[in-house]
Amino acid sequence: QVTEMSPLTSRPSTRRVQLRHNVLEAAATAARYQERLMGALKSTQQTSGDDDDVQLLTIKEFSPNVRVRIGGLVTARSVKYLGKLASKLSDQQTRDGFWSELRDEIRAHARTLCCWQVIGYSESSTIHDDVCVLSVTGTAATVTGLPDLRRSSWFYQTWDSGVTK
Repeated sequence: QVTEMSPLTSRPSTRRVQLRHNVLEAAATAARYQERLMGALKSTQQTSGDDDDVQLLTIKEFSPNVRVRIGGLVTARSVKYLGKLASKLSDQQTRDGFWSELRDEIRAHARTLCCWQVIGYSESSTIHDDVCVLSVTGTAATVTGLPDLRRSSWFYQTWDSGVTK
């Protein structure tokens, strides 16, 4: 145990060191509790089917009732050698995998900026001989006021009830 010398007496003072140790131990316990709580929350979200993934939205203009908080520009690029990739199903799955990797990367960039949508999302590719440059870009943002399109049954029921009235 580390001891300090008390300025008033020549005896070592372990009280301050013990207090610091208790504070650090309490902070570590709180961090472990928060980590367990967040892990439990994530597991319940995954089991309930709630998708907390970043949405890629190609729209660039929103209605006035939609609020947009911009995080920043996010982009990802990849250079791939195509070689002898043909139009077989396995080769098509390989190319789809290239795009999936880039989409995952741009989602990670948006999460780093604490954003849950990428607006103005676009994909582009440039091919020269057997080399392909894939690029995805968009603006990381948090958008509130949009209808939840993942709940399509609710959306269609609401739309149908509005049309029939």
